[in-house]
Amino acid sequence: MKLEKLSAWSEIVSSVAILITLVYLAIQTGQNSEQMQQNLEATKASTRQQMLGTDMAFLRDIMDNPYITNVQYKANLTDAEKTMLASQYTMFLRQRENNWIQFKNGALDERSWLSMQSTINVIAHQPNFQIYWKNLLKTNNAMGFAPELNMLITNIVESTEPGKRAIFLELMEPLAETKQLP
Repeated sequence: MKLEKLSAWSEIVSSVAILITLVYLAIQTGQNSEQMQQNLEATKASTRQQMLGTDMAFLRDIMDNPYITNVQYKANLTDAEKTMLASQYTMFLRQRENNWIQFKNGALDERSWLSMQSTINVIAHQPNFQIYWKNLLKTNNAMGFAPELNMLITNIVESTEPGKRAIFLELMEPLAETKQLP
């Protein structure tokens, strides 16, 4: 009889131990899930910060070299101007491609990607960008840009009126209801 009681108690203790282990694992899983979510949010914030830094450097380059801005609307470019502008456009699109890849991989949230994508709209109105983009698509594999991104940019370019004023210019136009600065 003692052996039967000992066996019954062993089963009870074993069941309690299993129950405690399951509760512990459930708590650990919840904490791990929360930690993973926090890590993902931190990764997204870091990715966005890196992208903003890259964009700031890009804009600083344009500000430091106003000639780039002048060439964007110029007709009959020299070979040197074509090279400079094509390089500028390619660098810009490589930045956006990186942003897009980060978004597709989950390291960038949709709001941030849409913000980055909107800058493609800013550049797409430039007649020289339109020429660049249409010629780029004729090259062998479009310089390796992702096909899905190519379709997105093509849609933006096709829905944009070439020569339309840049948003940066529109942002600096006085509004009718605003007082002029002295």
